[in-house]
Amino acid sequence: MYNYESLFILNPELDEAAIDKLIEFIQTSIEKSGKVKEVNRWGLKRLAYQVKKHDNGFYVLFEYEEKPEVISKLKEEWKIKDGILRFNVIRKK
Repeated sequence: MYNYESLFILNPELDEAAIDKLIEFIQTSIEKSGKVKEVNRWGLKRLAYQVKKHDNGFYVLFEYEEKPEVISKLKEEWKIKDGILRFNVIRKK
């Protein structure tokens, strides 16, 4: 298991309940085979450029442990999920 962190930009038009549901979806997808260490909600921030016709995004940072072979499956799952505008996965030392 390696340490990873992922920064998600969620759709700013979602209400609080939908954002909670989306964060819970991401967390359960990680916990299928890994362990979530920390979830930081950064809140609504202005984007440097438009992403899918949005000027703002709701930022959430996940720190977790995961097996390297599972990361590509998680990325595919997150790409097709409505509400996630962008995400980034970084392996930490």
